[in-house]
Amino acid sequence: MPIFDKTFSDYSYAYRENKGVYEAVLHAAKLIECGKKYVAEIDIKDFFENINIQRLEHFLATKIVDNELNQLVHRYLYIFTVIQKKMHTRLLMMLHIGYRKSLS
Repeated sequence: MPIFDKTFSDYSYAYRENKGVYEAVLHAAKLIECGKKYVAEIDIKDFFENINIQRLEHFLATKIVDNELNQLVHRYLYIFTVIQKKMHTRLLMMLHIGYRKSLS
């Protein structure tokens, strides 16, 4: 289990082990069967592309005590910024996350 997964909402289905669209739809169907009248699907457009990388690094550093891992995260977040614009860098990170998820 990813180290931060336990901090996510039980109602969050994107990019999580053993969760996805199918499980979200099943949950929505159960809510409707229990009498709920509305179910909302919320997706923040370009959310990952707009994360403040410095704030993310600071947050991770408060949770991860391994300095080598923090340095690896830093290099991962900034490796493409020298070569390409930030939008491309973050898009590549998103593609990598999606690719990794599809392998599990």
